[in-house]
Amino acid sequence: MGAWIELRKNETGEIRRHRDDYFESSPDRESDYIWTEGNYACDCNRALFFARAHNEPDPDVECGDAAYAAIRAICDDGTIIMLDDDSGSET
Repeated sequence: MGAWIELRKNETGEIRRHRDDYFESSPDRESDYIWTEGNYACDCNRALFFARAHNEPDPDVECGDAAYAAIRAICDDGTIIMLDDDSGSET
């Protein structure tokens, strides 16, 4: 299982998709924790994923929580899980 994570660079509004092969659309929603409150919720990590989505060099971005947003996870089973806006999940 896995998912495409849609990331937005808030300054420009540009959206890119990062592949997370470990994301699962389980009912307990454990997989989204790392994106909403864990290490992947930090701008420093989201900037890496955003750059790598287009094969760009790794940027040097300070920790924070305002520069990037993880919009949603588009799971391999078709489930869509909203992340930063916490809208819940859709099918």
